[in-house]
Amino acid sequence: MNALVAEWIAKAEADLIVALRELRARKQPSLDAIAFHSQQCIEKYLKAFLTDRLVEFPRTHDLEELLALAVESMPLWWAFNAGCQTVTKYAVKIRYPGETATRVEAREAITVAREIVRAVRSALGLSITRSAAAPRRAPRPSRQAVSPQRRRARRRAPRSRG
Repeated sequence: MNALVAEWIAKAEADLIVALRELRARKQPSLDAIAFHSQQCIEKYLKAFLTDRLVEFPRTHDLEELLALAVESMPLWWAFNAGCQTVTKYAVKIRYPGETATRVEAREAITVAREIVRAVRSALGLSITRSAAAPRRAPRPSRQAVSPQRRRARRRAPRSRG
């Protein structure tokens, strides 16, 4: 993989990380940011693929146009067309008043991004598990190192009210 492809992928992964971080926000997640960064992630991954395949592409945010170029090498990717059609509008329109992403649209944008990330990484021979799109395991709750005897003693001890 050449340096330019690696840079496209690094930038795409950064966008996906921002979108996922915003999605996990408990208070006031920016749904517009989730949709925008998901679109940007898809755009940059498609450009990474096209760069790797030495396919010239226009300066555009239109995912359908980029996908059409990629489909020449990977015909099965045409299945992503509907998702690209939906997510393309988040490149520009969502950043201005009058357009706002809903929670459903933001989640759909992330889903489309994850699917395309997996497909492109696979086509480039890259590990899918090293991507931000890889499913995450829930972290295990940390337990304090307390012996069973001490736990029992804590349960039996009367609590002082003070």
